[in-house]
Amino acid sequence: MKNIQPITKERLGKETEKMQEKIQALCEKYNLTYNKETGRYDCERNVRVRGDLINNGRLIIQFGVVEKDFNCQGCGLTSLKGTPQKVGGAFNCCYNYITTLDGAPQEVGGYFDCRYNELTSLEGSPKVVKGVFTCSNCNLTTLKGAPKAVYGDFYCSYNNLTSLEGATQYVGGYLYCDNNPLTSFDGAPQVVAGIINE
Repeated sequence: MKNIQPITKERLGKETEKMQEKIQALCEKYNLTYNKETGRYDCERNVRVRGDLINNGRLIIQFGVVEKDFNCQGCGLTSLKGTPQKVGGAFNCCYNYITTLDGAPQEVGGYFDCRYNELTSLEGSPKVVKGVFTCSNCNLTTLKGAPKAVYGDFYCSYNNLTSLEGATQYVGGYLYCDNNPLTSFDGAPQVVAGIINE
């Protein structure tokens, strides 16, 4: 039988103190600033997430505003909770184990890349993406929850889409929907430079 230690105030205090020390070290390493108004951490530089920012598939720091790029590609994330609420540059969360975009930034100034995840829908996407939006290779069966507007190209290739219902209605570039079992183009964007389905 395992020797299970009870959680005492003293032990809890030590664990909390260790976590605070770790967060302080991470703030110094990643140049993060605590925002008292939001209770989150902001950064003026690019952020490349590494293993020291993750515990059990989740970020251990709650990000607020990252003024440049935020890259959490291939980190083993299972959730986007804690990712920035606003990203001034690009947001990249591809090659993870994410099943939902809940917690994703709601403002993205560059591209948004969530390829190669286990998404079932695009609920939680930013409302507007000022660059390219990519959700290819996710086994999506619907585009429900897609951004309202994408100023660059929109990629939803290599999914399991049978229609374009729920697609972004304004695409400043091309819509790439090739390699899907599409039976109709119902739901296609109202404004789009062109549709690529080859």
